[in-house]
Amino acid sequence: MKYLKLLLIILFTSCSSEKSSDLKLMDLFSDGMVLQQKSKTKIWGISNANGRINIESSWGVKSSTKADTNGNWITEIDTPKAGGPYSMKITDGIKTKEIKDILIGEVWFASGQSNMEMPLEGYLPAEPIDNADQEILNSLNDNIRMFTVSNNVTLSKIDTVDGKWLRSNPENSRYFSATGYFFAKKLQKDLGIPIGIISSNWGGTPAESWVSEEKLRTLKDFDKDIDALYKRYENFQNQPVPLDENRGNVKDANPKGCCLSLPMVLYNAMVNPIINYKIAGVIWYQGESNVPRPKQYQKLFPLMINDWRNRWGYDFPFYFVQLAPFKYDGESKNKLAELRDAQRLTLKLPNTGMAVTLDNTKDFHLIHPTNKESVGLRLAYIALNRSYNKEIIDSGPLYKSILINKNKITIEFNYVGSGLSKKGNKLIEFEIAAKNKKFVKANAKIKNNKVIVWSNKISNPKYVRYGWKDTSTASLFNKEGLPASSFNSLNN
Repeated sequence: MKYLKLLLIILFTSCSSEKSSDLKLMDLFSDGMVLQQKSKTKIWGISNANGRINIESSWGVKSSTKADTNGNWITEIDTPKAGGPYSMKITDGIKTKEIKDILIGEVWFASGQSNMEMPLEGYLPAEPIDNADQEILNSLNDNIRMFTVSNNVTLSKIDTVDGKWLRSNPENSRYFSATGYFFAKKLQKDLGIPIGIISSNWGGTPAESWVSEEKLRTLKDFDKDIDALYKRYENFQNQPVPLDENRGNVKDANPKGCCLSLPMVLYNAMVNPIINYKIAGVIWYQGESNVPRPKQYQKLFPLMINDWRNRWGYDFPFYFVQLAPFKYDGESKNKLAELRDAQRLTLKLPNTGMAVTLDNTKDFHLIHPTNKESVGLRLAYIALNRSYNKEIIDSGPLYKSILINKNKITIEFNYVGSGLSKKGNKLIEFEIAAKNKKFVKANAKIKNNKVIVWSNKISNPKYVRYGWKDTSTASLFNKEGLPASSFNSLNN
Protein backbone atom coordinates (compact mmCIF):
# COMPACT_ATOMS: atom_id res chain seq x y z
CA MET A 1 0.00 0.00 0.00
CA LYS A 2 2.86 2.33 0.87
CA TYR A 3 4.46 1.73 -2.53
CA LEU A 4 1.12 2.25 -4.29
CA LYS A 5 0.76 5.67 -2.61
CA LEU A 6 4.31 6.55 -3.61
CA LEU A 7 3.63 5.52 -7.21
CA LEU A 8 0.45 7.61 -7.29
CA ILE A 9 2.35 10.63 -5.96
CA ILE A 10 5.02 10.19 -8.63
CA LEU A 11 2.44 9.80 -11.38
CA PHE A 12 0.44 12.78 -10.14
CA THR A 13 3.57 14.93 -9.93
CA SER A 14 4.66 13.83 -13.38
CA CYS A 15 1.27 14.57 -14.93
CA SER A 16 1.07 17.93 -13.17
CA SER A 17 4.54 18.80 -14.44
CA GLU A 18 3.52 17.99 -18.00
CA LYS A 19 0.52 20.28 -17.74
CA SER A 20 2.27 23.18 -16.03
CA SER A 21 3.05 26.29 -18.01
CA ASP A 22 6.01 28.61 -17.78
CA LEU A 23 4.51 31.28 -20.05
CA LYS A 24 6.19 34.57 -19.16
CA LEU A 25 6.33 37.98 -20.81
CA MET A 26 8.66 40.90 -20.21
CA ASP A 27 7.14 43.91 -18.44
CA LEU A 28 7.12 45.82 -21.75
CA PHE A 29 4.32 43.52 -22.87
CA SER A 30 1.72 44.54 -20.33
CA ASP A 31 -1.54 46.42 -19.94
CA GLY A 32 -1.44 49.94 -21.33
CA MET A 33 1.45 49.36 -23.72
CA VAL A 34 1.92 51.29 -26.96
CA LEU A 35 2.95 49.48 -30.15
CA GLN A 36 4.42 51.05 -33.27
CA GLN A 37 1.76 51.55 -35.91
CA LYS A 38 1.76 49.97 -39.38
CA SER A 39 4.74 47.75 -38.67
CA LYS A 40 5.82 44.19 -38.07
CA THR A 41 6.18 44.29 -34.31
CA LYS A 42 8.06 41.58 -32.48
CA ILE A 43 6.57 39.90 -29.43
CA TRP A 44 8.69 37.54 -27.33
CA GLY A 45 8.80 35.63 -24.08
CA ILE A 46 9.43 32.30 -22.37
CA SER A 47 7.34 29.16 -22.26
CA ASN A 48 7.80 25.41 -22.10
CA ALA A 49 10.55 23.98 -24.29
CA ASN A 50 9.39 23.37 -27.85
CA GLY A 51 5.90 24.59 -27.00
CA ARG A 52 3.57 26.17 -29.55
CA ILE A 53 2.74 29.84 -28.95
CA ASN A 54 -0.35 31.42 -30.48
CA ILE A 55 -1.10 35.14 -30.46
CA GLU A 56 -4.46 36.66 -31.35
CA SER A 57 -5.09 40.42 -31.42
CA SER A 58 -8.40 42.24 -31.23
CA TRP A 59 -7.49 44.14 -34.41
CA GLY A 60 -7.85 40.85 -36.27
CA VAL A 61 -4.27 39.67 -36.74
CA LYS A 62 -2.89 36.35 -35.51
CA SER A 63 0.62 34.93 -35.21
CA SER A 64 2.11 31.61 -34.20
CA THR A 65 5.57 30.31 -33.37
CA LYS A 66 7.39 27.53 -31.55
CA ALA A 67 9.60 27.92 -28.49
CA ASP A 68 13.15 26.61 -28.73
CA THR A 69 14.65 23.93 -26.50
CA ASN A 70 15.21 26.51 -23.77
CA GLY A 71 11.66 27.78 -23.96
CA ASN A 72 12.53 31.09 -25.62
CA TRP A 73 10.26 32.28 -28.39
CA ILE A 74 9.81 35.32 -30.59
CA THR A 75 7.37 36.16 -33.35
CA GLU A 76 6.06 39.09 -35.35
CA ILE A 77 2.59 40.54 -35.51
CA ASP A 78 1.34 43.17 -37.95
CA THR A 79 -0.03 46.34 -36.38
CA PRO A 80 -2.69 48.59 -37.96
CA LYS A 81 -2.70 52.36 -38.24
CA ALA A 82 -2.81 54.34 -35.03
CA GLY A 83 -5.76 53.71 -32.77
CA GLY A 84 -7.09 51.63 -29.91
CA PRO A 85 -7.57 50.57 -27.25
CA TYR A 86 -7.02 46.97 -28.32
CA SER A 87 -6.21 43.72 -26.57
CA MET A 88 -4.04 40.70 -27.28
CA LYS A 89 -4.18 37.07 -26.11
CA ILE A 90 -1.05 34.94 -25.91
CA THR A 91 -1.38 31.24 -25.17
CA ASP A 92 0.87 28.19 -25.04
CA GLY A 93 -2.04 25.75 -24.96
CA ILE A 94 -2.04 25.58 -21.18
CA LYS A 95 -1.93 29.14 -19.94
CA THR A 96 -3.30 32.27 -21.59
CA LYS A 97 -2.16 35.82 -20.91
CA GLU A 98 -4.28 38.75 -22.01
CA ILE A 99 -2.83 42.20 -22.51
CA LYS A 100 -5.45 44.93 -22.31
CA ASP A 101 -5.73 48.61 -23.18
CA ILE A 102 -3.12 48.48 -25.97
CA LEU A 103 -2.70 51.63 -28.04
CA ILE A 104 -1.21 51.71 -31.52
CA GLY A 105 0.78 54.81 -32.38
CA GLU A 106 4.35 56.12 -32.44
CA VAL A 107 6.95 54.71 -30.01
CA TRP A 108 10.16 56.58 -29.18
CA PHE A 109 13.11 55.43 -27.09
CA ALA A 110 14.33 58.23 -24.78
CA SER A 111 17.74 57.70 -23.23
CA GLY A 112 20.76 59.40 -21.69
CA GLN A 113 21.85 60.66 -18.30
CA SER A 114 20.35 62.97 -15.68
CA ASN A 115 19.04 65.69 -17.99
CA MET A 116 16.91 63.13 -19.83
CA GLU A 117 16.09 61.36 -16.58
CA MET A 118 15.04 64.60 -14.82
CA PRO A 119 11.36 64.14 -13.93
CA LEU A 120 8.59 66.58 -14.74
CA GLU A 121 8.44 67.71 -11.12
CA GLY A 122 12.21 68.36 -11.25
CA TYR A 123 14.95 67.42 -8.84
CA LEU A 124 13.32 68.82 -5.72
CA PRO A 125 13.73 71.03 -3.85
CA ALA A 126 16.64 72.80 -5.56
CA GLU A 127 15.81 72.25 -9.23
CA PRO A 128 12.08 72.30 -10.03
CA ILE A 129 11.05 72.21 -13.68
CA ASP A 130 9.66 75.54 -14.89
CA ASN A 131 5.85 75.66 -14.54
CA ALA A 132 5.90 72.08 -13.23
CA ASP A 133 2.79 72.36 -11.04
CA GLN A 134 0.67 73.65 -13.90
CA GLU A 135 2.05 71.10 -16.36
CA ILE A 136 1.41 68.20 -13.99
CA LEU A 137 -2.09 69.45 -13.18
CA ASN A 138 -2.96 69.61 -16.89
CA SER A 139 -1.21 66.38 -17.90
CA LEU A 140 -4.30 64.16 -18.21
CA ASN A 141 -3.95 62.56 -21.66
CA ASP A 142 -4.59 58.86 -22.17
CA ASN A 143 -2.84 59.04 -25.54
CA ILE A 144 0.53 59.75 -23.92
CA ARG A 145 2.11 56.81 -22.09
CA MET A 146 5.56 56.19 -20.71
CA PHE A 147 7.46 53.06 -19.69
CA THR A 148 10.39 53.88 -17.40
CA VAL A 149 13.08 51.20 -17.34
CA SER A 150 14.29 50.47 -13.82
CA ASN A 151 17.99 51.20 -13.24
CA ASN A 152 20.13 48.11 -13.60
CA VAL A 153 23.68 47.20 -14.61
CA THR A 154 24.88 43.77 -15.68
CA LEU A 155 28.13 42.24 -16.81
CA SER A 156 26.38 40.04 -19.37
CA LYS A 157 23.55 40.90 -21.75
CA ILE A 158 20.10 40.23 -20.36
CA ASP A 159 16.76 40.16 -22.17
CA THR A 160 14.30 41.53 -19.65
CA VAL A 161 13.65 44.82 -17.85
CA ASP A 162 11.47 45.92 -14.97
CA GLY A 163 8.96 48.70 -15.44
CA LYS A 164 5.35 49.58 -16.07
CA TRP A 165 3.40 51.44 -18.74
CA LEU A 166 1.80 54.50 -17.16
CA ARG A 167 -0.82 56.81 -18.60
CA SER A 168 -0.21 60.53 -18.50
CA ASN A 169 -2.15 62.05 -15.62
CA PRO A 170 -1.34 64.21 -12.58
CA GLU A 171 -0.60 61.14 -10.47
CA ASN A 172 1.90 59.60 -12.91
CA SER A 173 3.34 62.42 -15.01
CA ARG A 174 5.36 64.02 -12.21
CA TYR A 175 7.70 61.02 -12.44
CA PHE A 176 7.98 61.03 -16.24
CA SER A 177 11.14 62.18 -17.98
CA ALA A 178 10.37 65.88 -18.46
CA THR A 179 12.13 66.06 -21.82
CA GLY A 180 10.40 62.88 -22.93
CA TYR A 181 7.03 64.17 -21.76
CA PHE A 182 7.24 67.53 -23.54
CA PHE A 183 8.44 65.75 -26.68
CA ALA A 184 5.50 63.34 -26.52
CA LYS A 185 3.02 66.12 -25.71
CA LYS A 186 3.95 68.10 -28.82
CA LEU A 187 3.91 65.03 -31.09
CA GLN A 188 0.56 63.89 -29.72
CA LYS A 189 -0.97 67.32 -30.20
CA ASP A 190 0.27 67.78 -33.76
CA LEU A 191 -0.16 64.20 -35.00
CA GLY A 192 -3.35 63.42 -33.10
CA ILE A 193 -2.32 59.83 -32.38
CA PRO A 194 -1.05 57.87 -29.34
CA ILE A 195 2.59 58.41 -28.38
CA GLY A 196 4.56 55.92 -26.31
CA ILE A 197 7.91 56.73 -24.70
CA ILE A 198 10.29 54.06 -23.42
CA SER A 199 12.48 55.98 -20.99
CA SER A 200 15.83 54.34 -20.18
CA ASN A 201 18.17 56.74 -18.37
CA TRP A 202 20.65 56.97 -15.53
CA GLY A 203 22.22 60.13 -14.14
CA GLY A 204 25.99 60.52 -14.17
CA THR A 205 26.57 57.89 -16.82
CA PRO A 206 29.13 58.13 -19.66
CA ALA A 207 28.35 57.18 -23.23
CA GLU A 208 30.60 54.09 -23.13
CA SER A 209 28.29 52.48 -20.56
CA TRP A 210 25.56 52.54 -23.22
CA VAL A 211 27.60 50.80 -25.96
CA SER A 212 27.90 47.06 -26.49
CA GLU A 213 31.17 45.32 -25.71
CA GLU A 214 31.58 44.19 -29.30
CA LYS A 215 31.34 47.73 -30.65
CA LEU A 216 33.51 49.23 -27.91
CA ARG A 217 36.25 46.71 -28.72
CA THR A 218 36.52 48.19 -32.22
CA LEU A 219 37.47 51.54 -30.68
CA LYS A 220 40.26 50.00 -28.56
CA ASP A 221 40.02 52.81 -25.97
CA PHE A 222 38.14 50.71 -23.43
CA ASP A 223 39.72 47.27 -23.83
CA LYS A 224 41.68 47.53 -20.58
CA ASP A 225 38.61 48.68 -18.65
CA ILE A 226 36.52 45.83 -20.04
CA ASP A 227 39.21 43.24 -19.33
CA ALA A 228 39.63 44.55 -15.78
CA LEU A 229 35.87 44.42 -15.28
CA TYR A 230 35.73 40.77 -16.34
CA LYS A 231 38.71 39.89 -14.18
CA ARG A 232 37.23 41.59 -11.14
CA TYR A 233 33.97 39.69 -11.51
CA GLU A 234 35.32 36.55 -13.17
CA ASN A 235 32.99 34.35 -11.11
CA PHE A 236 30.02 35.99 -12.83
CA GLN A 237 31.20 36.08 -16.45
CA ASN A 238 28.49 33.73 -17.69
CA GLN A 239 25.72 35.09 -15.51
CA PRO A 240 23.63 38.26 -15.82
CA VAL A 241 24.64 39.40 -12.34
CA PRO A 242 23.61 42.99 -11.52
CA LEU A 243 26.56 45.15 -10.57
CA ASP A 244 25.03 47.60 -8.15
CA GLU A 245 25.71 48.72 -4.63
CA ASN A 246 22.53 47.20 -3.26
CA ARG A 247 23.89 43.75 -4.06
CA GLY A 248 27.35 44.58 -2.86
CA ASN A 249 29.14 43.71 -6.08
CA VAL A 250 30.45 47.15 -6.97
CA LYS A 251 32.19 49.39 -4.48
CA ASP A 252 33.11 52.16 -6.90
CA ALA A 253 29.63 53.09 -8.06
CA ASN A 254 28.76 56.76 -7.87
CA PRO A 255 25.89 57.19 -5.37
CA LYS A 256 24.46 60.01 -7.50
CA GLY A 257 24.77 58.00 -10.68
CA CYS A 258 26.63 54.90 -11.69
CA CYS A 259 29.10 53.29 -13.95
CA LEU A 260 31.77 56.00 -14.10
CA SER A 261 34.35 53.32 -14.86
CA LEU A 262 32.04 50.62 -16.17
CA PRO A 263 31.78 50.38 -19.97
CA MET A 264 28.96 48.39 -21.63
CA VAL A 265 26.99 47.57 -18.44
CA LEU A 266 24.02 49.83 -19.20
CA TYR A 267 23.83 48.60 -22.75
CA ASN A 268 23.65 45.06 -21.37
CA ALA A 269 20.91 45.81 -18.86
CA MET A 270 18.91 48.77 -20.16
CA VAL A 271 19.23 48.72 -23.96
CA ASN A 272 19.74 45.11 -25.03
CA PRO A 273 16.37 43.96 -23.60
CA ILE A 274 14.55 46.64 -25.65
CA ILE A 275 16.21 45.95 -28.99
CA ASN A 276 13.48 43.84 -30.57
CA TYR A 277 10.76 46.32 -29.61
CA LYS A 278 9.77 48.30 -32.69
CA ILE A 279 10.45 52.02 -32.31
CA ALA A 280 9.99 55.08 -34.49
CA GLY A 281 13.32 56.51 -33.34
CA VAL A 282 15.52 57.66 -30.46
CA ILE A 283 15.83 60.91 -28.54
CA TRP A 284 19.08 61.26 -26.55
CA TYR A 285 20.30 63.73 -23.93
CA GLN A 286 23.76 62.90 -22.61
CA GLY A 287 27.36 64.04 -22.69
CA GLU A 288 28.06 65.74 -19.38
CA SER A 289 30.04 62.75 -18.09
CA ASN A 290 32.16 62.75 -21.24
CA VAL A 291 33.09 66.45 -21.20
CA PRO A 292 36.67 65.73 -20.03
CA ARG A 293 37.17 63.61 -23.18
CA PRO A 294 35.64 65.54 -26.12
CA LYS A 295 37.97 64.16 -28.80
CA GLN A 296 37.10 60.63 -27.76
CA TYR A 297 33.38 61.51 -27.75
CA GLN A 298 33.70 62.55 -31.37
CA LYS A 299 34.36 58.88 -32.15
CA LEU A 300 32.36 57.31 -29.35
CA PHE A 301 29.01 59.00 -29.92
CA PRO A 302 28.65 58.05 -33.62
CA LEU A 303 29.89 54.59 -32.68
CA MET A 304 27.04 54.24 -30.19
CA ILE A 305 24.43 55.40 -32.70
CA ASN A 306 25.65 52.92 -35.30
CA ASP A 307 25.76 50.19 -32.66
CA TRP A 308 22.13 50.69 -31.72
CA ARG A 309 20.99 50.90 -35.32
CA ASN A 310 22.83 47.71 -36.20
CA ARG A 311 21.30 45.92 -33.23
CA TRP A 312 17.76 47.03 -34.04
CA GLY A 313 18.37 46.22 -37.68
CA TYR A 314 17.34 49.51 -39.26
CA ASP A 315 18.57 53.12 -39.46
CA PHE A 316 15.96 54.75 -37.26
CA PRO A 317 16.04 58.53 -36.67
CA PHE A 318 18.36 59.58 -33.86
CA TYR A 319 17.73 63.07 -32.49
CA PHE A 320 19.84 64.43 -29.65
CA VAL A 321 20.31 67.46 -27.41
CA GLN A 322 23.45 69.58 -27.54
CA LEU A 323 24.61 70.44 -24.03
CA ALA A 324 23.73 73.78 -22.47
CA PRO A 325 26.24 76.21 -20.91
CA PHE A 326 27.62 75.21 -17.51
CA LYS A 327 30.60 76.35 -15.44
CA TYR A 328 32.80 73.27 -15.24
CA ASP A 329 35.80 72.96 -12.94
CA GLY A 330 38.75 70.58 -12.72
CA GLU A 331 39.63 68.45 -15.72
CA SER A 332 36.38 69.41 -17.45
CA LYS A 333 37.06 73.15 -17.42
CA ASN A 334 37.04 74.79 -20.88
CA LYS A 335 36.17 71.51 -22.63
CA LEU A 336 32.42 71.88 -22.91
CA ALA A 337 32.60 73.75 -26.23
CA GLU A 338 34.69 70.94 -27.69
CA LEU A 339 32.12 68.39 -26.51
CA ARG A 340 29.33 70.45 -28.09
CA ASP A 341 31.30 70.50 -31.34
CA ALA A 342 31.73 66.74 -31.18
CA GLN A 343 27.94 66.57 -30.95
CA ARG A 344 27.56 68.96 -33.89
CA LEU A 345 29.94 66.91 -36.01
CA THR A 346 27.84 63.81 -35.30
CA LEU A 347 25.24 65.36 -37.61
CA LYS A 348 27.37 63.96 -40.46
CA LEU A 349 25.64 60.66 -39.75
CA PRO A 350 22.47 60.27 -41.83
CA ASN A 351 19.05 60.62 -40.23
CA THR A 352 20.27 62.59 -37.21
CA GLY A 353 19.16 65.92 -35.76
CA MET A 354 20.35 68.16 -32.93
CA ALA A 355 18.41 70.41 -30.57
CA VAL A 356 20.61 73.36 -29.61
CA THR A 357 20.27 74.69 -26.04
CA LEU A 358 22.89 77.45 -25.97
CA ASP A 359 20.15 79.81 -24.71
CA ASN A 360 18.76 77.48 -22.07
CA THR A 361 20.72 78.23 -18.88
CA LYS A 362 19.67 80.62 -16.11
CA ASP A 363 22.40 79.64 -13.66
CA PHE A 364 25.84 78.46 -14.84
CA HIS A 365 26.23 76.52 -11.60
CA LEU A 366 23.20 74.28 -12.29
CA ILE A 367 23.99 71.44 -14.66
CA HIS A 368 20.27 70.69 -15.10
CA PRO A 369 18.52 73.51 -16.99
CA THR A 370 15.00 73.78 -15.63
CA ASN A 371 13.36 74.79 -18.92
CA LYS A 372 12.84 71.29 -20.23
CA GLU A 373 9.80 72.33 -22.26
CA SER A 374 12.00 74.11 -24.83
CA VAL A 375 14.23 71.03 -25.05
CA GLY A 376 11.33 68.66 -25.63
CA LEU A 377 9.76 71.04 -28.14
CA ARG A 378 12.98 71.41 -30.15
CA LEU A 379 13.36 67.64 -30.35
CA ALA A 380 9.73 67.44 -31.41
CA TYR A 381 10.24 70.06 -34.15
CA ILE A 382 12.98 67.86 -35.62
CA ALA A 383 10.81 64.76 -35.45
CA LEU A 384 7.75 66.52 -36.89
CA ASN A 385 9.74 67.85 -39.83
CA ARG A 386 12.03 64.91 -40.61
CA SER A 387 10.03 61.90 -39.43
CA TYR A 388 6.47 63.13 -40.04
CA ASN A 389 6.90 65.51 -43.00
CA LYS A 390 5.55 68.63 -41.31
CA GLU A 391 6.95 71.73 -43.00
CA ILE A 392 8.52 73.62 -40.12
CA ILE A 393 11.95 75.07 -39.41
CA ASP A 394 13.38 72.54 -37.00
CA SER A 395 16.87 73.85 -36.23
CA GLY A 396 18.78 76.99 -35.46
CA PRO A 397 21.63 78.10 -37.77
CA LEU A 398 24.37 75.51 -38.25
CA TYR A 399 27.83 76.39 -39.54
CA LYS A 400 28.24 75.62 -43.26
CA SER A 401 31.35 77.35 -44.63
CA ILE A 402 33.54 80.47 -44.56
CA LEU A 403 34.85 82.88 -47.17
CA ILE A 404 37.96 84.95 -46.36
CA ASN A 405 38.30 88.37 -47.97
CA LYS A 406 41.33 90.33 -46.75
CA ASN A 407 40.82 91.01 -43.04
CA LYS A 408 37.25 89.72 -42.84
CA ILE A 409 35.61 86.30 -42.70
CA THR A 410 32.11 85.75 -44.01
CA ILE A 411 30.26 82.81 -42.44
CA GLU A 412 27.47 80.99 -44.21
CA PHE A 413 24.93 78.89 -42.30
CA ASN A 414 22.40 76.18 -42.94
CA TYR A 415 18.96 76.49 -41.35
CA VAL A 416 18.76 80.27 -41.52
CA GLY A 417 14.98 79.90 -41.76
CA SER A 418 13.35 83.18 -42.70
CA GLY A 419 16.55 85.01 -41.81
CA LEU A 420 19.31 85.47 -39.25
CA SER A 421 18.74 87.64 -36.20
CA LYS A 422 20.62 88.68 -33.08
CA LYS A 423 19.65 88.76 -29.45
CA GLY A 424 20.47 92.01 -27.72
CA ASN A 425 22.28 94.98 -29.19
CA LYS A 426 25.05 93.07 -30.93
CA LEU A 427 26.45 89.68 -31.78
CA ILE A 428 28.88 88.34 -29.19
CA GLU A 429 30.97 85.22 -28.63
CA PHE A 430 32.68 85.36 -32.05
CA GLU A 431 36.47 84.99 -32.25
CA ILE A 432 38.95 84.81 -35.14
CA ALA A 433 42.54 83.64 -35.50
CA ALA A 434 45.39 83.80 -37.96
CA LYS A 435 47.24 80.68 -39.03
CA ASN A 436 48.86 80.53 -35.56
CA LYS A 437 45.40 79.54 -34.25
CA LYS A 438 45.48 82.08 -31.44
CA PHE A 439 41.93 83.38 -31.21
CA VAL A 440 40.97 86.92 -30.28
CA LYS A 441 37.61 88.55 -29.72
CA ALA A 442 35.98 89.65 -32.99
CA ASN A 443 33.37 92.12 -34.15
CA ALA A 444 30.41 90.57 -35.94
CA LYS A 445 27.42 91.73 -37.96
CA ILE A 446 24.66 90.15 -40.01
CA LYS A 447 24.55 90.96 -43.71
CA ASN A 448 22.48 89.18 -46.36
CA ASN A 449 21.77 86.33 -43.93
CA LYS A 450 25.46 85.74 -43.40
CA VAL A 451 27.71 86.80 -40.54
CA ILE A 452 30.79 88.91 -41.20
CA VAL A 453 33.49 88.91 -38.52
CA TRP A 454 36.73 90.89 -38.16
CA SER A 455 39.20 92.25 -35.63
CA ASN A 456 41.68 95.09 -35.90
CA LYS A 457 44.20 92.77 -34.23
CA ILE A 458 44.12 90.19 -37.05
CA SER A 459 45.00 91.33 -40.57
CA ASN A 460 45.00 87.88 -42.19
CA PRO A 461 42.36 85.75 -40.46
CA LYS A 462 42.13 82.02 -41.22
CA TYR A 463 39.75 80.59 -38.63
CA VAL A 464 36.60 81.59 -36.78
CA ARG A 465 34.72 80.16 -33.82
CA TYR A 466 31.55 80.99 -31.94
CA GLY A 467 30.39 80.18 -28.41
CA TRP A 468 33.73 78.65 -27.46
CA LYS A 469 33.53 78.85 -23.67
CA ASP A 470 31.86 76.67 -21.07
CA THR A 471 29.51 79.53 -20.23
CA SER A 472 28.97 80.94 -23.72
CA THR A 473 25.36 81.89 -24.41
CA ALA A 474 23.54 82.38 -27.67
CA SER A 475 23.44 85.71 -29.44
CA LEU A 476 22.80 84.42 -32.97
CA PHE A 477 19.38 83.01 -33.89
CA ASN A 478 17.16 82.55 -36.89
CA LYS A 479 13.94 84.55 -36.97
CA GLU A 480 12.03 81.45 -35.87
CA GLY A 481 13.74 81.90 -32.49
CA LEU A 482 16.06 78.89 -32.64
CA PRO A 483 19.67 79.50 -31.52
CA ALA A 484 22.76 78.83 -33.60
CA SER A 485 25.09 76.07 -32.50
CA SER A 486 28.57 76.87 -31.27
CA PHE A 487 31.24 75.87 -33.80
CA ASN A 488 34.93 76.05 -34.67
CA SER A 489 35.95 76.21 -38.34
CA LEU A 490 39.17 74.40 -37.36
CA ASN A 491 37.09 71.25 -36.94
CA ASN A 492 35.50 71.26 -40.41
